[in-house]
Amino acid sequence: MAWLAEWRGQRAHRQRAEQYVRSLPAQPEAAELAWATGLCGEASRARRELGWLRWAVSRLVAERDAMDDRTAAAVVRVMEPLASAEADAAPGDAEGWAERWAQYAAAAGERGTATRLPDRLAAVLLRAVGHPVAPSPVAGLSAESFARARVVVERYRTESNAALREAFGTVSLPEHVRPSTLRA
Repeated sequence: MAWLAEWRGQRAHRQRAEQYVRSLPAQPEAAELAWATGLCGEASRARRELGWLRWAVSRLVAERDAMDDRTAAAVVRVMEPLASAEADAAPGDAEGWAERWAQYAAAAGERGTATRLPDRLAAVLLRAVGHPVAPSPVAGLSAESFARARVVVERYRTESNAALREAFGTVSLPEHVRPSTLRA
């Protein structure tokens, strides 16, 4: 009956991934939406870009902060159809979720740079809403726009981390056990 226990474990894991994704706010806060709309001139585009930022940050949190790869994979399986459906429902959307995710993933994957991850993600958001961004994520941006975008990214990350802990629990180890010594 080991296969039954394994199946139940996989099902419970998927349910926790669904809980995580469902717990993410569906709409941006009114102040964030007004700010992003002011940058791009369209409320629908601003709403879509903030939504995609939330999907991207939540996916990155699952990939980076979950204790195992199964968690990230389960979250992606639940999230991908929802994010793609939002993209398909957006009229006139030239790039789509897949391309935007590729931009966020590329920004997250940059190594050897002094620019922090929230700054790199904020730069992707600002480019997406049509705010001019120079080759360097910080250069060419008004300090206010960049700071505001970074605050949005940080808030989404904090909320996603809390939702991940709520859905999957908090891992604790005895003080004498190093995480690197554990084997799955």
